[in-house]
Amino acid sequence: MDETYNGWRNYATWRVNLEIIDGLDLSEQGGFESITDLCIYLRDYVSDAVNGFEMEGNDLKTAYAMAFIEDVDYAEIARHLIAEKPELIA
Repeated sequence: MDETYNGWRNYATWRVNLEIIDGLDLSEQGGFESITDLCIYLRDYVSDAVNGFEMEGNDLKTAYAMAFIEDVDYAEIARHLIAEKPELIA
């Protein structure tokens, strides 16, 4: 069963890249030492964005959102970003 979505590994990866990562200006972050460092930054950024929507009484919504972003392939997004801007890796 093919679970890819619009050329991305899965729906979660495609959607997070489209709605949260796309347009993110990483030039202010300086060069990342490795793709792993970039992945960690992206995971933290997305987690902070999702947690930023948290409001009192929305614990279930936040739990579902956090479970959704666990399926994101941050390495795929990082490789995509590096292909567009190789200078992201120092």
